[in-house]
Amino acid sequence: MHELSADDVFSLIKAAGQQPHYAYALGNDRLSCVFCIMTNKRDLTNDAANPPALLAEYAAMESRTDYTMNMSRIPLVELIA
Repeated sequence: MHELSADDVFSLIKAAGQQPHYAYALGNDRLSCVFCIMTNKRDLTNDAANPPALLAEYAAMESRTDYTMNMSRIPLVELIA
C-alpha cells in the first residue's frame, strides 16, 4: 500500500466493490484520530463539522487544562476559524 498513489488505492477500493470512508467524500486528505495533531486545516474543519458537538468537548478540555490538542499550541477553535 505504501508504494501506491492515492488514486491507485481508491481504484482498488472501487474494484473490491467497497466504498472509501465517508470522510474522503467530505474532502479529507487523510484519516486518523479526530483532530489529529498532524492534520491540515481542511481536515480539522471537516472533523469539527462531523459531529459538531465533539469540537465543543475538545475546546472545553483545552480551556480546562490550558493545553492545546494541536502541536502548534493554537486552540482548535482558532485553527478551524
